[in-house]
Amino acid sequence: MSAAVTTAIVLSTCAGEKSESTTATGGPAPGEDQDVRSNATRKEQFPIILLPGFTGASLEARLDKRSLFPWCPKDTDGKWEVLWLDEKQFDPPQNALCFVENMKVNVEDGKLANHQGVHVRPRDFGGVDGMMYQDLQKKIPSFYVHFVKYMEKHGWEVGKTMFGAPYDWRFATERVDDYYERVQELIETVHDDTGLPVSIFAHSMGPAVANGFLARMTQEWKAKYIALFLALAPVWSGNIVSVWSAVSGLDCEAAWGHKCPAGQGSLTKAVMRDVADSLPASFFTFPTPGKGIDSHTWGAGEVIIKTKTKEYTAHNMPEMLLDLGLLKGHAINEIVSKELVAQFAAPLVDTKIFYGFGVATPSSFEYAEDFRPLFPGEEPPQESKIVRRNDDFGDGVVPLRSTLRANYSWWDQQKAAKKVLTHKGFKGMGHADTNKALPDIVEALEELKANPAYAARWQQRTSAASTVREL
Repeated sequence: MSAAVTTAIVLSTCAGEKSESTTATGGPAPGEDQDVRSNATRKEQFPIILLPGFTGASLEARLDKRSLFPWCPKDTDGKWEVLWLDEKQFDPPQNALCFVENMKVNVEDGKLANHQGVHVRPRDFGGVDGMMYQDLQKKIPSFYVHFVKYMEKHGWEVGKTMFGAPYDWRFATERVDDYYERVQELIETVHDDTGLPVSIFAHSMGPAVANGFLARMTQEWKAKYIALFLALAPVWSGNIVSVWSAVSGLDCEAAWGHKCPAGQGSLTKAVMRDVADSLPASFFTFPTPGKGIDSHTWGAGEVIIKTKTKEYTAHNMPEMLLDLGLLKGHAINEIVSKELVAQFAAPLVDTKIFYGFGVATPSSFEYAEDFRPLFPGEEPPQESKIVRRNDDFGDGVVPLRSTLRANYSWWDQQKAAKKVLTHKGFKGMGHADTNKALPDIVEALEELKANPAYAARWQQRTSAASTVREL
């Protein structure tokens, strides 16, 4: 096996427990027996761009539309106002219908589109403010609150060596905007300003979006502009929780550990299901149909949803959506599923993947009654049983097979391109509570300084910075 491709699956356990590591090059795996310590005076770092996950970026909307509901705002006079998420939108509670209308994605002539007259963009592209909290009132912190503080403690600076690349997460990789062009421009600008290649860091659904971007770029471009691709808790092959949310609606407290903004009375499960069932991202994160756990997908015989008389697998999700009466969701799923079954191409850049395992993760849900279309305002069906298979325990949200799909699918491609591919797992690390991985992420970026491929550029950068400080 080529030393150029290192694959380390490290079972990093809790304090006091033994760690088991394997690496193609021998010796300790990246991050093993290492201690990355804070150095507040260190300012020169290789630049990094951050991508959030599902619901992980604040969205703004500009309206010039007609509405089904006479009390809903129809025109924002050219101004951008927060769409996801501002609790003022739900006062009075009937305004939740306006929120749903603006959040939904439509299918027009077989293509995905915003509701007519609704224009949506991520807030603070290039910065990190739009990624720090789920809501404008800062009641629901996101994964990036602690991450950004941790990176700042280790020498990264927002706007100088750390940048955000939030996106309209409703569409996942099915872009209907110029997001990928904006990411390319941001990376090239940061590269030209710093003289250094840029690393992409992404969490949850973010790695799939980042990989979609890298797939568009030439190998020559990637060799010049990209140093590392860092993926944390990636959702490569989907998860079962997304199917549950499509059936039963999102429970804010279960999903985020916090009550819904403006209270559960406004954002009921019925309202949240209405939103989720019109979002391409919901279906993008459905379990990927395939041959089964050995191929890091879901086989035709693996039951994901069981009702009184029917069983649904990753292979007949469209049938389930029709049984639920989700006609728009069915149409969107038909578009998104084409992407899901497409080739899972390797990024062909040096890639390091960090993930949690050993946390009880849903593998299927059972319902006492068969599914049927709901009446307007009717509460969605609720599960009677959650099944968790201990052979697929991941991070509590993403099953292990999904997280490790890259190790199964990318090895040969990365090896042929002479690019690194490593995996490191942390026992007991949850999908959002990922602090255990942060020292290893810092270490991976610090190691770039000693990389012969970047030595000349790093020396030039630090010499220039030293001269500036002396002046």
